[in-house]
Amino acid sequence: MKITYFPKHSLPRILVFGMCFLFFPVFLLAQCEDEGAFSTAMRNAKACQDSGQYALAFQKYKVAIDNCSDRQAEADNAIKALFEEINTQRQEAKDAQAKVQAQLDKVKEAETKLQTQLDKVKEAEAKLQAQLDKIKAANQGLIKPLLNLFDTYLYQMEYGAADSILMQAIEIDESLNKDGKTAFTDGLMQLIYFYTECGRQNQTPLHSQHLAKALQLCEKLKTYDESYRHYTRGDKLAFLIAVLEKYCPEKRRQALYYRYYPKMIPVHGEKFDMKHEEEGSHFILLSDYDIAETELTVNQYFLFCESSGYSKPQSPPSWGWRGDNPMVYISWGDCAAYINWLTEQENRLKGKKNQPVYTYEGKAEWEWKTMGYCDGCGENDKNIQTDSVSRKTGSYRFPTEAEWQFAAAGGKEGVSLNLEYSGSDTLDSVGWYDSNSESHTHAVGTKKPNVLGLYDMSGNVFEWCQDWYQDYSTAPDPDFYLDISGYDRVLRGGSWDLDGNYCRVAYRDFDYPSYRSNDYGFRPSRTR
Repeated sequence: MKITYFPKHSLPRILVFGMCFLFFPVFLLAQCEDEGAFSTAMRNAKACQDSGQYALAFQKYKVAIDNCSDRQAEADNAIKALFEEINTQRQEAKDAQAKVQAQLDKVKEAETKLQTQLDKVKEAEAKLQAQLDKIKAANQGLIKPLLNLFDTYLYQMEYGAADSILMQAIEIDESLNKDGKTAFTDGLMQLIYFYTECGRQNQTPLHSQHLAKALQLCEKLKTYDESYRHYTRGDKLAFLIAVLEKYCPEKRRQALYYRYYPKMIPVHGEKFDMKHEEEGSHFILLSDYDIAETELTVNQYFLFCESSGYSKPQSPPSWGWRGDNPMVYISWGDCAAYINWLTEQENRLKGKKNQPVYTYEGKAEWEWKTMGYCDGCGENDKNIQTDSVSRKTGSYRFPTEAEWQFAAAGGKEGVSLNLEYSGSDTLDSVGWYDSNSESHTHAVGTKKPNVLGLYDMSGNVFEWCQDWYQDYSTAPDPDFYLDISGYDRVLRGGSWDLDGNYCRVAYRDFDYPSYRSNDYGFRPSRTR
């Protein structure tokens, strides 16, 4: 067999070919490994890119290039696409930011406009508050004048007008005092007290009207209870009394009581001489009794008229009705009607059972309406009899002339002083008369009292007494309670329109019992 040898010059080629044959699988294996790492890196980079992790994606692309440089172009294209996406995102972000900024600018512009509106609103509020402050100041300025006007109407016994003014004033005051406190609580208490006292006499048609008025006033105290509509008359009265006890201090209630009812002063009786310069001595023995501290006031008499329906005088005196001035234009019979009512009213107030003293033509019950005020000087009052019950304690009556003079002198202590006027030898200090009265009556209790604490027994107004007028020589001794016949009733004390001679303790005067004058009044008395 023939052996063919390679030429010498072909040996290197053979060796190269052999080396390639030996190392080609290794090369192919390495090439495959690079391709796999590249693809993995590219996938990871794409995943990071898709999730928005651009920095990490860029790193992954770099890793892919490092793993397979042959495919760098592919990686570069991916990186280019990455940066394009990044730029697109940036541009979109810028566009979005621009839109947001535009919206913010609009919001700021709206805020500026709103702030301008708010500033205008605040300016308007400030102007409105200034106006409200002026109105409030003006309203506050009205409070005192309204309160004064209310007091004036109340003082003049114009209860309807006082009520109206009070309602207006409270409406203003409540707008200033949201906590419910009011400057007019005392005024309300006065009116509620007045109407409550008027409503105690439940046999008159005015009873329900007075209680209804008082209950209406309670609404302003925020004490109104709708359930009162279901109350009986007595329950309504009890409700009003409870309101007064709650909102009107005891001291104030006592002051209101003595505004509308007489305050009685005890007098210890004894034997004394009713001496008179023209008629000489006249000794009389007096038992203990009470007599009113002051003359009967307009307040007190008007309460009687409002409560009972008894007619008031048709016209006031020239100076008008003033609540704490002595009542005038009342006949002896008008006073008797008041006295009977006062006894019955005290029975209602304090649960007493005293009997009225006076009767008219033998009637057991006083005909209040029929016996009301009438013009002229009729003979009706001559038909009023004094019942013997007046001997008993507790029932109100006129003072007898002797009782009046003893009290005016100052009782046992005063009689020994032998003063010309009640409480002094100087009339100006104790009484109102023509030289100091300015032609009208004055509030009771404004001059000095006598030693018993009694006011105005010299001057201001004449005071009706129990007795028929007659000379001392024929006047009865102590059994003065049973009336005898007569034509004129005794008047004592002098008045605002006469000189001092008429105001002396010992001075006696008289008139028809049915006569009414602007200087005639009286003060109640009662047996103890």
